[in-house]
Parts: sequence; C-alpha cells; structure tokens
Amino acid sequence: MLTTDRSESICVPLWLIVATIVALAIRVGFNIWEPEQKPLPNETIAWQSNVDAAVEPQKPVLYYFSANWSQRCKEFEKACFGNGPLVALINERVIPVHIVDNSVENGSNSPDVQNLENKYGAHAFPCVVLALPDGTLSASATGSKNYRDLKRWLIDELTQSKFVAGSEDFARGDFDKAIKELRDFLDEKDNNPIQARVAWLRYYVSLRCLHKDKEAQEALDEALSHEHDRLQCPYHLADTIFHGWPYPLLKYFDGKLSYDQLDKRQEYDNASYTALIDWSNQDYKACAAHLEQALDTCPSKSYWCYRAARSLITKLPPEYRDPLQKKYFF
Repeated sequence: MLTTDRSESICVPLWLIVATIVALAIRVGFNIWEPEQKPLPNETIAWQSNVDAAVEPQKPVLYYFSANWSQRCKEFEKACFGNGPLVALINERVIPVHIVDNSVENGSNSPDVQNLENKYGAHAFPCVVLALPDGTLSASATGSKNYRDLKRWLIDELTQSKFVAGSEDFARGDFDKAIKELRDFLDEKDNNPIQARVAWLRYYVSLRCLHKDKEAQEALDEALSHEHDRLQCPYHLADTIFHGWPYPLLKYFDGKLSYDQLDKRQEYDNASYTALIDWSNQDYKACAAHLEQALDTCPSKSYWCYRAARSLITKLPPEYRDPLQKKYFF
C-alpha cells in the first residue's frame, strides 16, 4: 500500500510495481551496455581553408562566412552542419570553404579574407555563398536557417542551368567540346529533369551553331520524345540563356527556332519572348516594358516565369533594372 502526504490510501497492484522495476532495470542495463554509435560516413564536412586546397577544382564552391563572437553562427553550425544528409550533400556536390572573420578580435581581417568578404558581400554572419568554379557569384543567403531550408536552397541552386555539364565550354562558344560533354550527360540515367531540359536545349543550340542542322533537328525530336516540352517554352528559353551565357544568343535562332513553334496561348509567354528579343537588340526600354507586361500577366505560381524574368532583369542597365527589381522582387 502506498501513502500520499494527505494520508489517502491508494491500492496499487503488486504486478504493476514489479513490471515497473523490471522495465527500469532493463533500460538502465541497456544504457550501460549499449555500444557507442560510430559517426556515419560523411558526417563531418571536409572544410577547406581556401579554394586552392581543393582536390576537385571544377566543382562549385560553397563559402561559409562566420565570426567566432557570433552566437547565431554557433546555432547555425549546430543546426545545419551536424545533419548527416546535408553534410553528405555538401561533401559530394561542392567544395566547402570556411572563412572566419577576425576583424573584431584583431581589428582587421587578412587581405585574403577581406577581399572574399567584399567580393561576395559577406558583411553579416552567418553567411553562405555558392560560387561557380570560376569564382562568379551564384547565390548567397544571410542569417539563420534550419538544415531543411539550407538543404532546399542548396539543391535548388545546384539544379540550375549553370551547373549542367559543359556549361563553361558552351559559354565560351567551344561547341564541339560542349556537344561531347552534353551528350555524355544526356546519356546518363536519372538526370535531374530541370538540368536535362537545359542540356537538351544547349545540345540543340550547339549543333545549330556548328551548322549541323540535320543532327540538331534529330536532337530536338529526341528531346521532345522524352517529354521535355519546356524546350519550346519562351521563359524557360530565357532562363537557360541567361544562366551562364555572357552574350546574346538570339542571332543563332534566326530562321531556326521559329516563333510559330512556341506556345503562344499565354500572354506572358508572348511578352517574355518579345522581351528576350528586345534585349538581344539592345532595346532596353522595350525590354523592360515587355518584362513588366509578362510579370503582370504571369500566374502567381509560375516559378519559371518569375525566375527567367529575374535573370533577364539583372542584365538591364540600372535605370531599367532597379525599378523592376523594386516593384517585383523586393
């Protein structure tokens, strides 16, 4: 019989007491004899102190800028860099480089650290920056993120068209080399659908640029047989061109990729494609007007339309770029 401090009696079955004691004993014994769990493979990020130390220099670079005095950095590291799947993704897909700001402790940073912070605008911590292999800024994120948000952000950025095989050769106009790399990429199984669409379009464009029109048409037919219908979508075309292509490409489409081939059912399709032509003709005022028309008529959930428009807006001179960015993206 158990007694409370109010002298009320409660009858507790003997079997329940015995079962409780046995359960506790089993749990304690399990904790004592439970073998120590070894860390999973790739559970630690293989941080580099600089890009020059990287073994695979052709990978994109993930910079992590932090400061020792920042409590938010400590929380960020604990939340994100101890997560197995995210750590594995980082080790596999990027070169991770950790840059520590010591300006508070030492009064200033080393020239190398300060140059990187200035180059990528890392002036608040924690800050993660994704850069292309040539050092060009791809994307950045500042402030606290949980590991799910960081993983989603990283995957989204890595699947963009600038990371498709052969991107650098394609951008340089080395179409012979780009064709080989793109074909090898397209022959792989289980490619990311977004990257596959981009690769097919670049493969088609490269063949056209080399005047291999018959092969190009065969490539386009093959691509469409794989249901990559977005090859003929204007805003996806814009997005493809402006991620990793440094000069106008529309001249290569003259008489080859007909406007009649494109889906003209939506007003924002027409406007975005027209804006692309305006940009290639350096008619930036008309380009801005057509981008505004495209964004005003674009369905609110059309991710591709907004991303392609944003890519094109960044190519405009400041007097046209800044008002559009302020209106639609800030």
